Amino acid sequence: MIRAHEAGTQELLDMRISISVKQENIKSVFSRIEKQTGVKFLYSSNLVNTEQKVSLEVKKEQLSVALDRLFRPLQLTYEVSDRHIIVNRISRPLSDTPGEAANKFMYAPLSVSSPERIVRGVIKDENGSGLPGVSILIKGTQRGTTTDAGGNFTLTVDDENAVLVLSFVGYLTQEVPVGSRDTIEIALQVDTKSLDELVVVGYGEQSKRNITSSIASIDYKEIANQPVQQVGQALQGKIAGVQVVQNSGSPGASLTVRIRGAGTINNSDPLYVIDGNLGASPASLDPNQIESIEILKSASASAIYGAQGANGVVIITTKKGGAGRTVIQLNAYTGVQQVHKTLPVVNARQYAELYNTALVNGGKEPLFKDVSSLGTGTDWQKEIFQTATMSNAEISASGGSEKGTFYISGGYFFQDGIVIKSDYGRINFRVNSEYKVSPKVRIGENLLVSYGKRNHIPEFGARDIIPNSWYMDPTVPVKNPDGSWGYPNFSDTKNPVAQAYYNHNTSRNYLMNGTVYLVADLFSFLTFRTQLNLNTGFSNQKTFTPVYDIFPLQRNLVSSIEGTTGQSVNWDWQNTLNYQRDFGDHSLELLAGITALSYKTESMYAKGQNLPDNANIDENLRYLDLSTDGYTVGGGAGDYGMLSYLGRINYGYKDKYLLTGNLRVDGSSKFGKNNRFGVFPSFSVGWRISDEEFLRDATFINDLKIKGGWGMLGNQNSLTNYAFANSLTPNLIYAFGNQIAQGQASTSVGNPDLKWESIRETEVGFDFSGFGNRLFVTAAYYIKNTTNMLLRAPIPAFTGIQTAPFVNGGSVRNSGVELLVSYRNKTAGGFSYEVSGNISRNKNEVTALNNNQSMLFSGTYSIASVGNAIGSFYGYVMDGIFQNQEEVTGHAYQAGGTSPGDIRFRDLNGDKVINQDDRAVIGNPWPNISYGLTTNLAWKNFDLNALLYGVSGNDIVANWKYFTQGSNFYNFDTEMLHAWNGEGSSYTVPRLNVNDPNNNFRASSYFVEKGDYLRLKNLQVGYSVPVASSGAIQKLRIYFSFQNLFTITRYKGFDPEIGSPDSSFRIGVDEGYYPQPRIFSCGVNFSL
Repeated sequence: MIRAHEAGTQELLDMRISISVKQENIKSVFSRIEKQTGVKFLYSSNLVNTEQKVSLEVKKEQLSVALDRLFRPLQLTYEVSDRHIIVNRISRPLSDTPGEAANKFMYAPLSVSSPERIVRGVIKDENGSGLPGVSILIKGTQRGTTTDAGGNFTLTVDDENAVLVLSFVGYLTQEVPVGSRDTIEIALQVDTKSLDELVVVGYGEQSKRNITSSIASIDYKEIANQPVQQVGQALQGKIAGVQVVQNSGSPGASLTVRIRGAGTINNSDPLYVIDGNLGASPASLDPNQIESIEILKSASASAIYGAQGANGVVIITTKKGGAGRTVIQLNAYTGVQQVHKTLPVVNARQYAELYNTALVNGGKEPLFKDVSSLGTGTDWQKEIFQTATMSNAEISASGGSEKGTFYISGGYFFQDGIVIKSDYGRINFRVNSEYKVSPKVRIGENLLVSYGKRNHIPEFGARDIIPNSWYMDPTVPVKNPDGSWGYPNFSDTKNPVAQAYYNHNTSRNYLMNGTVYLVADLFSFLTFRTQLNLNTGFSNQKTFTPVYDIFPLQRNLVSSIEGTTGQSVNWDWQNTLNYQRDFGDHSLELLAGITALSYKTESMYAKGQNLPDNANIDENLRYLDLSTDGYTVGGGAGDYGMLSYLGRINYGYKDKYLLTGNLRVDGSSKFGKNNRFGVFPSFSVGWRISDEEFLRDATFINDLKIKGGWGMLGNQNSLTNYAFANSLTPNLIYAFGNQIAQGQASTSVGNPDLKWESIRETEVGFDFSGFGNRLFVTAAYYIKNTTNMLLRAPIPAFTGIQTAPFVNGGSVRNSGVELLVSYRNKTAGGFSYEVSGNISRNKNEVTALNNNQSMLFSGTYSIASVGNAIGSFYGYVMDGIFQNQEEVTGHAYQAGGTSPGDIRFRDLNGDKVINQDDRAVIGNPWPNISYGLTTNLAWKNFDLNALLYGVSGNDIVANWKYFTQGSNFYNFDTEMLHAWNGEGSSYTVPRLNVNDPNNNFRASSYFVEKGDYLRLKNLQVGYSVPVASSGAIQKLRIYFSFQNLFTITRYKGFDPEIGSPDSSFRIGVDEGYYPQPRIFSCGVNFSL
């Protein structure tokens, strides 16, 4: 019988599989199903003729439907226990009622001789659990039995010398003498290859067991039910070599994703492919709609995508329907969010004491007279932060018949921000369907429609709302008794609550991702696929600035309205032929294709001033046509296209020696005719060493494969559409002699000889599974070199050229190692667990900069220079605190007012003068090591999963200290309570002085802190409510989830996870970013 009320059983039978075989033996069909689903077929060879030829044709249909079709003509039935399918022969013919085989089970009686003695026993697996379906024969006879679902058996024997032969698919055959025993307990030893599965690769699928490059897989269970807005957040810490950084905790904020480091100072984002659609947006995708994710990490894996896959590829497959009953599912959660940490700043009394000290040290009179009366004052961080809610609901329906399948899903997500005046909401709708036109032709489509609205505050500037809550004078109230806004008495900071109150910045995004495809099986070995992808997007950002007058440095006397609209349309057409055949021990797969792509964008901008007075309070009056002056308009457009040819070969000999080769040729309109086309080859090889004779006796090894590869990729992501061409400014008015003339002037210089950024990567590694497929290890070492990096060459300003031309001007190397170790087991008591840990180390280094550039700068701290990582920090090196005048006199000259208590900077060149020549690299924003630890536990109806994530070896510039420890009357952080105030009082924190004659707060290592951290990223506890097998409810699970529960770090700022708001070039500089919230949520999974 099928125990449908057991959640695992029903979930297994609902899995979708695709098989097309003609006159193939049933044992081979079992193997195909095992590879796709991870189940094990258990049977006795006496009852099932495994050499019998069968035919089966199913396409993305439920496993139960496929088994019905397979077993009914053979008069077989089955039982499901855990992930085992126990096959037996029925004692009477099955009716033609679909699904009967899935609901009836009878063991056929085996012949036995006259009983003399009954032997009972239990057969266990490698974990000590009862093993169902084991064939037990008395040696030399045809008498025997099979074990039941608990591994128990009863057998009559008539001879003390009888020997039991135990056989079971996937385990070693074992002979056991009976002797005088009446009870026997035996544990079988595993003898199986790794359970195989198919993974999605570029333009197709491939057996995971035979993958020879670095591809990581994540299924929907690993990302389900997490309170995240976009899928990338759920990937953090799960994959070795993939670094995911949340740039901001603001709702709807972007992510930084780096696969095996940053290969360029330009755009290093990976390519996202959703259901084969290269232009689809992952930010608008509901994670509940995802079936699986594959990350192509190595160049040998990504090369099939050519120039678009230079930074790695993330392939997302969404859920599909299948033949069978319609399944209704609801996934919903709601939760609350809080800021998990605030910056420790001083209160009003402490602020007054410290500034009086700073004034006195600067030779000035103290300002605050009655310090003790000030008390604690205003906690500005408390005023801008709030407890916020978030919620998500997704409902789907899936099903179909032999002719067609469907999946329909609708979702709603809303997240209020933990900072006032920030939130994000999204509604999306998805339809995936497929229809079988004929036995050999299928057509289908995938459609996503999404609408998002975001109210956001400025989140990356040093003078924005969050950092101003640190800097603001704590002696000032939010509002005065007369209702007017409070403002600082001494500094140029702003009231952050008023900043938020007058912030009206709303963006709306409308998105459609659509795919239609046709698949034709021209022959049993040749398949043609054509797919057309169309993506359209429309964005509208509206900013209203009202009239307000708080104090001279925080006022706006003219209201204004700004609007920016953007629209994009991109399509790509893919056509591929796939050839696949086996020739004895040889397997061969060939892929050839051609693709074309077009991408167009257009934007418009308009601004008007002097809106009606009531516009401050009435949103209906905030439109451009109600403004009376100050009009400004602008806009732009651009497009580019690509034409590509691609090919792949997969060859295997005995599944032992494996070869994969890829070739992609890309032609892009972004380059001039001289270098428009790029050729990107790759290859990888694998050797299944565990199949060699010399390892046959290593029984602890289930599968061991050594692999290696090389690949070449191109990159054009940072290049403008027309970088090869010169541009002119029209309608330029200038003086020509005594007359005014109209003409044109060059504004940019093109470079027709630009080449693609070139990425070449070499890697070696191995995949191992052993100890009964309980332990899995994957490791890789890689070297990735980027050459011909695209840079803008600086040119003199007197030329009149406003935009510098692109040149190929640099090289970068990334090298590293990756390790993934996973162990899973299940005890006899039904307790199962899986622990998976990954760790990766990457070294990033600029190896060359051309055009005589010793280094490139971005902002105050970030540089790119030869021998150092992209975005390294550059500045003076702190060498302690001067403790007395003798130390000042004996050191190199720093400034005219240098005194004891000031920072001592290192004289790097030994010339006795501290100047810009004494600057050096003082930090690295990239971690040496990233790691994650995932734990999944289950017992009866309870489950628990947890994720720890951490990084080590990176640095952070705490640039906010320039304000909270400086000399401009901003509030202080509590570290300044321990500032130097006499010899020996401090060796790390300089003295307080409003004049700062030593320029203590110049860019230096004083601001650089260690960025190591370990975070409990996610903890989830769930309970599956038992449901009746005959009821309508198939699944009901309730869970509680905790996100960002705790963080262990030495970093003093808000959050050590500091992303890159603009590029890979400027990362790890903390100006006071929007922190990530701590989230508590509860949810439900429900299916009918």
